[in-house]
Amino acid sequence: MNRKGSIGVAAAAAGILIAGATAGVAVFSASQAVAEPEAITLVVDASAANAGATATAPIFEPGPLPEIVIASTVPEASSSISATTISAATAKRLVLAEVPGTFVSVTKATRGGFPSFAVTVKRADGSTVTGYVDQTDGVIHDWTQTAAPAPAYNDEEYDEEEDEEEEGSEYEESDHDGDDD
Repeated sequence: MNRKGSIGVAAAAAGILIAGATAGVAVFSASQAVAEPEAITLVVDASAANAGATATAPIFEPGPLPEIVIASTVPEASSSISATTISAATAKRLVLAEVPGTFVSVTKATRGGFPSFAVTVKRADGSTVTGYVDQTDGVIHDWTQTAAPAPAYNDEEYDEEEDEEEEGSEYEESDHDGDDD
C-alpha cells in the first residue's frame, strides 16, 4: 500500500472512531437529561387502611393441573417412512444441481454412518467433486474435492531460462577479462 493510501485509511478510521464517540456521548447525555418525577403518588385501598394490623395474608389455592399423557407405542407410519429411499438418478440430479460439471459416477456408500449415494462430478477446471446424498431423505450431507492435476512440465520455458543464465554469465566473464579491479 502506498503512502497516500495509508493516510486515507488512517483518516477514515479516525473519522469513524470520532463519529462513534460523538454518538455515544449524545446517547449518554440524552439519558441523563430525563427529569425524575418530583413526587410519587401512592393509591391505597381505603378498606385495607382501616383494617389495621388484624388483616390476614391472602390464601393461595392452586388450580388443577392438566393431565399428562405418555405415549407407550410408536406410530406405525414412521416405519413405512424409513423404508422409502431415493433413487440413484435422483441423487445424481441433486448433486448436478449444486455442482456444474460432467457426471462421472454414482455408487452406494456409507458416509458418516448414513447409507448414501456417492455422486462424482468432474468440473471444468479438471477437479473432481463427490457429493454424498442420504439415501432416505435426499439431503447432501458431505462433500469431498480432489484438486485438478498439475500442468505438465514445459521444456521450452526451462530452455529459455537456461539460455538467459548462460548469456549473463558470458557477459560477466567477458566484462572482467583483463581487468585488474
